[in-house]
Amino acid sequence: MAAVRADKALAATLSTVDGVSTAESQVATALAVAEQFNHKTGHYGTAPGATSALPA
Repeated sequence: MAAVRADKALAATLSTVDGVSTAESQVATALAVAEQFNHKTGHYGTAPGATSALPA
């Protein structure tokens, strides 16, 4: 995940979610997948490089 977030090309095309063992992160994962279908990306969670906890 950190490698994707650090690579500008990958970060622009792939969403990431850290801490997937929590319920909030599992919801973020489902929302991030749905977001990908709309050609949007984001980086969610609390680890370095995350832009927010959940997709908007």
